[in-house]
Amino acid sequence: MEIMDSIKKLIIPTIVSAILATIISTYIGSFLVPLYTNRPVIDYYLDTPQNYSSLGVQSIHFNSQNRGGFDAHVTFFLTFTNGTFSDKTDMPYQKIDDSKVEFYYILHSHMENPTKRQVFFMINNGTPGFSIDLTIECGDHFNEKIAYYATTLSYNKTSNNLYELFEEGDDNPPAPPAFDYTYILIGIIISAIVSCGYILIRRKE
Repeated sequence: MEIMDSIKKLIIPTIVSAILATIISTYIGSFLVPLYTNRPVIDYYLDTPQNYSSLGVQSIHFNSQNRGGFDAHVTFFLTFTNGTFSDKTDMPYQKIDDSKVEFYYILHSHMENPTKRQVFFMINNGTPGFSIDLTIECGDHFNEKIAYYATTLSYNKTSNNLYELFEEGDDNPPAPPAFDYTYILIGIIISAIVSCGYILIRRKE
């Protein structure tokens, strides 16, 4: 009889916990799954001019696109090595120093075409080469950032006073694998079972 009572004390809380866990995980999952599947998916890259003149003000375009289901709040950073940012660039932007500038964007969901931004700069006098680097920060949960084409460009000076492209970084890398949100749900279920079981056992004590 005592054994049966012990089994009942063990089985009943477990069954109730499993039911509660299923309800909780389904309720929470109904928010998490859409949040992940509709996450911002951001493509960003630089145009790739093959050469630049050593004289005067030059420019570079960077591109960005959100193919996901939610809007994304992003900040792009453009950094010049052996180059100087030019205030000929249209506002808005935030100049960090002479060689680095940031651009804040709200990229709306389901963009069909990328936005294109022109940034002006000057190549430092006498430098044998220079580079341009594009990076991104995004505060949205589950966002996926994909650096397509090129996000870093390097140029060397040639004999005819031109700077020619000799290296493109991050050239069309494979897209990162999608994270399986099933693991999130499994974690929620296990946590809910343990928590509910503990509460019910404590109550029976």
